[in-house]
Amino acid sequence: MEEISDKYAWFKRSARNASLLSVAYALVTNAVYIASYYAAFVIEYSYIICLLLAAMFAVPIIWLFRSRHWYFPVFIVLLWIPLNLVIGFAISGLLPEGGGEIGDGLAMFFFFILNLVSVVCGTAAGMIVNGILFFSRKLKSNDV
Repeated sequence: MEEISDKYAWFKRSARNASLLSVAYALVTNAVYIASYYAAFVIEYSYIICLLLAAMFAVPIIWLFRSRHWYFPVFIVLLWIPLNLVIGFAISGLLPEGGGEIGDGLAMFFFFILNLVSVVCGTAAGMIVNGILFFSRKLKSNDV
């Protein structure tokens, strides 16, 4: 009975970590979108920022999901999409009044796609590094 309780605790912890990372990633990516309205360098260096975000998003995945539930980072991406949209609409009052120009919608679409790429790439990179670490531990333990 203790083993079943332990498995449930691990599962619950992995689900909580995935949910919290989804919220954190949504907040960070929306902060980048809002910063693009106030600082032109965010738009100029958006691809570099995307690369840095992907690297930053990979670190907690490597750290938190290196054990049993290695597949839970996939849920981060699935939860991030609706959370990002909800948080984006909730904080839209922080943006300057644009008068409904087409450029505002294009900027939102551009940064949504860019942020989606950074979340997917960061998640994939974290899972790949965890896979490499897993297989290297297996090779060391079997003395192959």
